[in-house]
Amino acid sequence: MTSTNQTELPSRGKYVEFGGEMKSQFPQSKDWVNLNHGSFGTVPCVVRDKSRAYRELAEAMPDKFIRYEMPSLLDESREAVAKIVNAPTETVVFVGNATEGVNTVFRNLKWNEDGKDVIVFFSTIYPACAKIADFNVDYFGPNRVGIKEIPLTYPLEDEEIIQSFRDAVADIEKEGKRARVCTIDVCSSLPGVVALAWSSWI
Repeated sequence: MTSTNQTELPSRGKYVEFGGEMKSQFPQSKDWVNLNHGSFGTVPCVVRDKSRAYRELAEAMPDKFIRYEMPSLLDESREAVAKIVNAPTETVVFVGNATEGVNTVFRNLKWNEDGKDVIVFFSTIYPACAKIADFNVDYFGPNRVGIKEIPLTYPLEDEEIIQSFRDAVADIEKEGKRARVCTIDVCSSLPGVVALAWSSWI
């Protein structure tokens, strides 16, 4: 097992501290300062190398690999992920990106017929995920599902954000409705908080 501030790289047989040292595990140029890893980032070298190895297997024997080997490898990976997230293996699936994952979850929700279900998200939501919520309202109708957007104006402390979420849920319940699902972006895509704060001090 690894500690909370270390990650193990099995193929290299060592631990790497989170922080600056982690940059050495990515193939980006040492002269490049990457400020937008979410949109145009890259993967760790060990992941890149493993991906290339699988592609070479697929190219070497396409039918054999795709029909017989790949399903078993996917199942093994699903089992490994299931242990990490503490979920049944049969509920774990792989998607192309986070937006596809959010869309998959939303498209599989069954909205209650009473029209009290509400989708909750912050104003800093990734735009494509906000569109997923909009689609559900458009498709099922506002009498079936609603939206509650929580406005955030930075800079804010963590507790202020948490409290604004609690207040929004309380407001929904006061209206006799229920907060059915909430999309929370761990890494906000919109506000450049540090840059905005820095420019305000100049």
